[in-house]
Amino acid sequence: MSTRQRNTTQRLSAAPEWNSHGNIYELPANAVAGTAESLLDALRDEATAKGTDLNEANIAGILISTQHGGNANCHLRTGDTGSGAADAGAGIGIVSDSTLYLPFPHFMTADLLYESTQPIYVAVFY
Repeated sequence: MSTRQRNTTQRLSAAPEWNSHGNIYELPANAVAGTAESLLDALRDEATAKGTDLNEANIAGILISTQHGGNANCHLRTGDTGSGAADAGAGIGIVSDSTLYLPFPHFMTADLLYESTQPIYVAVFY
């Protein structure tokens, strides 16, 4: 086995697994333009609506996707940067038609907030 094959195998084995608990959730656009809402709260609400258990303690990572028609930019920030309209567009930007993977979001001490004018899709890995 070449070094390249071995490194690829190691990366894949360290990656989160999609299993029967994994799911993809559509999170709605924020109710008030320019404000940010809790990403985990929104995931909890969507899981409850789907009749599934989010099982937060076992989440290995989440993949956020802005694959949507039109302008689907999304911004992530913590409560430390605020969540009011004055902070619109602040934080880490996920541009339209792209994705961002976040490992172990439940270990964050500050709530992760999302701001989006369009629905976003979040895949939850265990």
